[in-house]
Amino acid sequence: MSTWWNSDTELQLDRAVCTSCWWDIYGLARVRHLAPSDSDHVPILLQASSVPLAKRPRVHRFKFEAYWLEHNDSDEVVKQAWATDVTGSPMYCAAKKIEFTRIQLDDWQNRAFRTRQQQMLGVRARLEELPDVPMSVEVQNEKKELMSKLQNLLSQEEFFWKQRSKVTWLKEGDRNTSFFH
Repeated sequence: MSTWWNSDTELQLDRAVCTSCWWDIYGLARVRHLAPSDSDHVPILLQASSVPLAKRPRVHRFKFEAYWLEHNDSDEVVKQAWATDVTGSPMYCAAKKIEFTRIQLDDWQNRAFRTRQQQMLGVRARLEELPDVPMSVEVQNEKKELMSKLQNLLSQEEFFWKQRSKVTWLKEGDRNTSFFH
């Protein structure tokens, strides 16, 4: 088994075929791509096992989120991270500043946005309670504020899912022929 690739084309053969008898014995088998060599083939390792294999810890990969740009604090987070004093060659300094910025954006993401679903539930719950409260100027102002906050949270959620849905792939279709080859 291997994966074939060259500079223009990449084809991953990441499926294994077996009989039902083999699957009954080795139903917990996994197929894994190994590091490429100087060949145009990438080896694949079949880990046949009848007992659960230990899972590798998941590596967190940094992803820039488009909805961050809509938040007022994003510029300040980047400015503060980039202002970190680093000594060394210019390329080393740039690489370290990028790393610091990534770490700060991840921390900011965890602090500011991880609780978005809970915040939306809380705002919706309060909005459902407001019709039972006697109408006053304070209640109307609270309702406007809650509606604005909910709209902001829904906008962030829309940006989040739009980025995840790969809408550009759907829009461009198979005009991106290198992807399909």
